Amino acid sequence: MVPSIQAVPENSFWLPHLTPQAPTPDKQNQEPPPKRPPSPITGTPLRMKDLIPISLHKSQTQKATTTCDASDIRFLCHVSRNEITNQPVLFIRTTGCVVIQEVATRLRILQSKICPITGRTFRSKDVLTLATASSSFAASGGSHLVVTKYRPTGGGA
Repeated sequence: MVPSIQAVPENSFWLPHLTPQAPTPDKQNQEPPPKRPPSPITGTPLRMKDLIPISLHKSQTQKATTTCDASDIRFLCHVSRNEITNQPVLFIRTTGCVVIQEVATRLRILQSKICPITGRTFRSKDVLTLATASSSFAASGGSHLVVTKYRPTGGGA
């Protein structure tokens, strides 16, 4: 049985002439966008000198399955040429070298303070830990994962 037009509620999204209209934004009360975007870490406006160029080596091999997005591009550690996946990665700011943290500890790069690629010395404050990538798996977030249990309570008869 097909319901009549009178039985359809007034805000039905199935019928275009019955969809509710969104309110128009008020142009006068809107504040203009910032001239400089805020830093995602500190919230202060970004400056050009705060940004650091980074060079990553791309892998020559492709994934078995390719997609339309850039997910088939893989990057390599500058020292070991191992693929960078979800492990912690260090970036030496003065030399531009990207090293997997496990490789850096094994080769004692942080103790010697000498870049294995360029041979230049660096200070401890020149070493940055890059944010680890996470997969779409729920528990891939690492240490900041918080587990909570939601139990809806009654309201029944």
